[in-house]
Amino acid sequence: MKPLLLALFLLLALAVLTLAAEEPQQTINVNDQLAQWRAYYGQKSEWPKAHGWKPFKRYEWDAIQRGWPDGNIPASGLWEAYLQRQRMPHSSLDEPWVNIGPFNHSGRTRVIRFHPDNPSIMFAGAVGGGLWKSTDAGNNWFPITESLPNIAIGCFEIDPSDPLIMYLGTGEGYYNGDGIAGIGLLKSTDGGNSWNTTGLAYPYSQGEAVLRINIDPRDGQIVLASTNDGLYRSTNGGTSFTMVRSGDIKELK
Repeated sequence: MKPLLLALFLLLALAVLTLAAEEPQQTINVNDQLAQWRAYYGQKSEWPKAHGWKPFKRYEWDAIQRGWPDGNIPASGLWEAYLQRQRMPHSSLDEPWVNIGPFNHSGRTRVIRFHPDNPSIMFAGAVGGGLWKSTDAGNNWFPITESLPNIAIGCFEIDPSDPLIMYLGTGEGYYNGDGIAGIGLLKSTDGGNSWNTTGLAYPYSQGEAVLRINIDPRDGQIVLASTNDGLYRSTNGGTSFTMVRSGDIKELK
């Protein structure tokens, strides 16, 4: 009996030490994120049109639904759930699905790109709706990033030397009240069927966005990405990036 109790005690001690060694999980607090906007719109009881009060209230309601009662959201929760989903066995449903809305929620399309070898193939990225693809010159569209944990598309580019290679910049870094932060630059090597993180990645809580992407047409390994905190350069196809210029860089030519 004593050896068994000793073994159980050692296992319990090991579990406690393991938990104590784990870093605390980073969280985003919705109320902290909304504090400055609440302070601004709290200055008046009524606001005239075109001052953004109604869009802010819609965004506030939408954000609150995604947090715990104390306002906290795990910073990496969505990405971890996505990775877990990728590890799980996939199943398909035979039942037909019908879009039931909502249809009264506005959005913004930030980027449109054409396939370099087939102009009938088009891609459109929306800041809150993901990346969409058309194979018939825009008559019909279907989403190709529904499974990603972040579908705030700020920019998108296709490698001109290999159209199967694509880069997707997440986040909308223009400081608008309803802007959605990103998780960095994603890369696909199979024409958009699957996506992986690159060396330019950060937690959602950091509030960053990738605003522009440029791929060297002579060497697809050279990739430039502009963000809210600087210009980054990769010489190995996005495996790693080095900051070559600091600052909020919104345009890249």
